[in-house]
Amino acid sequence: MSRIGIIIKELRQIKNLSRTELAEGICTEKYIYLIEKGERTPSSELLILLGRRLGEDLLAQFKFSNCDDPVTISKMQFKLGEQIRQGEYEQGFLLTQEAERYSDNTKVPWKHMLKANRILCQMQRSKEYEQAIAEAEQALASMEKRFNVGFCGLFYRLIQLYAYHQLGKNEDFEQLLRTMFSLLNLRYSFHDTSTN
Repeated sequence: MSRIGIIIKELRQIKNLSRTELAEGICTEKYIYLIEKGERTPSSELLILLGRRLGEDLLAQFKFSNCDDPVTISKMQFKLGEQIRQGEYEQGFLLTQEAERYSDNTKVPWKHMLKANRILCQMQRSKEYEQAIAEAEQALASMEKRFNVGFCGLFYRLIQLYAYHQLGKNEDFEQLLRTMFSLLNLRYSFHDTSTN
């Protein structure tokens, strides 16, 4: 059974929906059965439609589909994001420590997200900006290239950008900002379907 199939089945059962109820107007009950069994992989469009029916963002869950408990990990990641957006860095640090005790803490991208959250929360608590820059740089150097230019890599660079700003290191700030724009242009140039 594929992880996304497990996620869909678990969420469907939590919502007390039959396969027929989940599939209604979207696809066949048989297709839901095959997805849950791991014999079919749903398209992103289908994940969006099924997610709406389930009241969950299945695309967000999909990035944690290699985890043993992707639903819990996705919810934990959402909660961490909320705490950071609200400036609750102490609570974010405690939740990060709790999340690091899960067996999934070694799985990508979750391990990078946890590390970045820990660096950010610790930096905001201690105001040790130089240390945060060094830890983020070390994390970037050790991660696979495909993650380095993705969300996790950008998250580490945002931490560094903020730290450079706080330290008044304008040249480093501007250089990193240019690097980030170059990475974003590179990343999204592959997805550009416009015909200019």
